[in-house]
Amino acid sequence: MNTEKDISLFVGKTFQNWDHVSNFMKRYAAVKGHGIRIGGGGKVDKANGIIIKRTYLCRHAGQAKSNRTALVEKQHPNASSCRVGCPWKVNIWNKKCKNHLEVTTFNDQHTGHEFHPLAVRFVPTLRKLPEEVIEEIRFLTVVAKADATIQYRVIREKFNIKIIRQDLYNAISKFRREVTLGEADTGVLLKRLYEKKMEDPRWIVSIKIDPVTSSLTHLFWMTPEQHILWLRYHDVIMHDNTCKTNRYNRPLSLFVTPDNNLKTRIVAQAIVDDESQLSYEWVFQCVKDATGIFPKVFITDGDPAVDGAVITEFPNTYHIHCIWHISQNLPKRLKGELGSSFSDFMKDFFQTRNSLTEKQFNERWKMLLQNYPQSKDYLMRSLGNNPQSWARAFTNKYFTAGAQSTSRNEGENSTLKRLFGSSNLSLCELFDALEERYQEESDYCEFINWKQTMPQVGPQNTANTIFGPVVQQLKEFVMPNIMKKQEEQMSLSLYYHAMEVELEVVLSKEKVMYQFVIAFPT
Repeated sequence: MNTEKDISLFVGKTFQNWDHVSNFMKRYAAVKGHGIRIGGGGKVDKANGIIIKRTYLCRHAGQAKSNRTALVEKQHPNASSCRVGCPWKVNIWNKKCKNHLEVTTFNDQHTGHEFHPLAVRFVPTLRKLPEEVIEEIRFLTVVAKADATIQYRVIREKFNIKIIRQDLYNAISKFRREVTLGEADTGVLLKRLYEKKMEDPRWIVSIKIDPVTSSLTHLFWMTPEQHILWLRYHDVIMHDNTCKTNRYNRPLSLFVTPDNNLKTRIVAQAIVDDESQLSYEWVFQCVKDATGIFPKVFITDGDPAVDGAVITEFPNTYHIHCIWHISQNLPKRLKGELGSSFSDFMKDFFQTRNSLTEKQFNERWKMLLQNYPQSKDYLMRSLGNNPQSWARAFTNKYFTAGAQSTSRNEGENSTLKRLFGSSNLSLCELFDALEERYQEESDYCEFINWKQTMPQVGPQNTANTIFGPVVQQLKEFVMPNIMKKQEEQMSLSLYYHAMEVELEVVLSKEKVMYQFVIAFPT
């Protein structure tokens, strides 16, 4: 526990060496609630490399470099700087005659920003684990094989410090590759899950046991935070399976959604024995039992087994098929049949898919089947019976948060595989990796909330200049990432030229415009 005496700073204060200075300044800034950085004006003895003088500044000191403004605006139109001219400053000199380092100048005035207790968590210069803590994490991970929860408790008690969970998870991930895989099995994972449920009854854990072999075939769980996220963001849910995540080759079923920061969040997960319709029905039933709320829009990869389960378990949900998966299947099924005309077929298909009205879609669909008869059998069998699940004329009637594919699932799968580091994980190690991901998502949201409290100085933009009152009103209700989208639209609105046109004119021009979206379906 830092006392007032421990962190007092004044002219004449002495230090033993520069490491002592560095550690003290980090503790000082962490307690005070502001970031620090080493400023210019330092001096080094060129003969022996000894540091003679060092200057510490508040991270909000100085101004953004004006000679880079034009370049920054061009490359990063939303870029900003936290430098607002704060005058806080400390000069420390190496007093050779006294054999110590001494504070010679100290301006303890801050202007232009606020102190914040979360600075220690998010200011990079303040977030570094001590070497003794790093060695303890290495021992607990490699030798003791302790999980993150145990390590967190041990380190807090042993070193009497408040360790940032994300820093702990990063260190564990680094050392995990040194661990020899043990005999962690299903029983150990279930024990851990039910222990968590005992600690917090809001945990949801459901299992399915094979009556013949008495082995676990299905496992579903939701954390308390995921339960809250589902209730808040169930308007649009995306679902997909990830293979090769564990040594048993069991599919990992993930439910994800975008939150109010446009950040992908995992809201439920399951490990299943197979990818049959019965398995999906069991998982979806678990979701209903846990939340009592159906997703309003449900986006999947178009697997017939999933389709059947959705009809059975989510009858009132609007079901959308991922357009990316559809576009991947078309070449596999039709490129050989259509030959040289396949490229033209793809253009016509996406023009049909992007039709704005049902009447226009039906006309173009009929024409597509006539112009490419070799594709008719596959198109009618795979897509023709349910165009409501993939054609824009139907999907645009529903709120989808801009999603028309399971790309968020694919991105989450990629992130998880980075955390997994191996496809030979035990179920307990898989669970640990998922918990690391939950924490990353949670920390990002806390970071955004913290960032909102920091002063940001950037180039004057159109939104602030012309729509100032609107911007101020929006900032009371929306998060920064959503705010950026609104400001982009405000800027673009100045380039609009509105005029009334006949519908026939719009339809004739659409044939030219569709080419811009063919290659980039969302």
